[in-house]
Amino acid sequence: MTAMHEATGTGSARGKASRVDLTRGKRAALLIACTALGSAIGWLGARIGGNDVWYLAIPACIAFVWLVIADPSQCSRCEERPEEEREKQAR
Repeated sequence: MTAMHEATGTGSARGKASRVDLTRGKRAALLIACTALGSAIGWLGARIGGNDVWYLAIPACIAFVWLVIADPSQCSRCEERPEEEREKQAR
């Protein structure tokens, strides 16, 4: 196990995506923090560069953190597929 897996308590390091357990409150706080960071980047960039396109940093920050934190394997549909594949292979 890697140090990150040991620290987060997530299984083995062999190809298994790390999973971060967040409560609804922590997710809301993370969303607010990402929005605030994107707003700060947008405001600063708009002031320095004079272009409002800098405010695209808001959805960019949210998307980046979503890609890092999200774990699609926790979806119930994803959990069903390996089991179905095992049944097909057993036939």
